[in-house]
Amino acid sequence: MSLFRRRDEPLRLLALTPEPEEWQALQRIADAEGWSMFWARTCGGARQLIERHSIPIVICDRNLPGGDWRTIVSDLATLVPLVCVLLASDVADDYLWREVVQNRGFELLTKPFDPDKVVRMVRFAWSWRGWTQASYAARNHPGL
Repeated sequence: MSLFRRRDEPLRLLALTPEPEEWQALQRIADAEGWSMFWARTCGGARQLIERHSIPIVICDRNLPGGDWRTIVSDLATLVPLVCVLLASDVADDYLWREVVQNRGFELLTKPFDPDKVVRMVRFAWSWRGWTQASYAARNHPGL
C-alpha cells in the first residue's frame, strides 16, 4: 500500500481550470501515480465535487473566468475536512507565493506542469494535511 493512499483508495485530486489541456496534463500525471483526478471549470462545480467525493487536494488555475483566485483559494481552504489548494500559474515569483500563502493556499505550482514537481507538491500537501488534521484532533479531542 502506498504511503499516499488510505484503505487502498487512490488519492483524489481536483483540477479547477477552464483549460482542457491543463486538466489533461494533470490527468496524465495522476494516471502515472495511480491517483483519481476530477475536473471542474468553476468554483461552484469544484465545491460540489469536493463535498461529494471528499477530495483533499485542489490544483486551482490562477486565471479562472468569473472569479478572483484569491477569493476562490480562501473559500476552498476553509472547507472541512481540510482541503489543500495549490495555485497553478504561468507567472511565479516571491510576491505571488506570499499572496498564495496569505490567502490560505498551500503552494504555488508553475505552468507548464513539470510532472516531478507536481508529484512532489501533491505528496507534500497530502502528508502536511494528514499531520495537520492529526495535530488538530490531538489538541481539540484528546483520547481519539
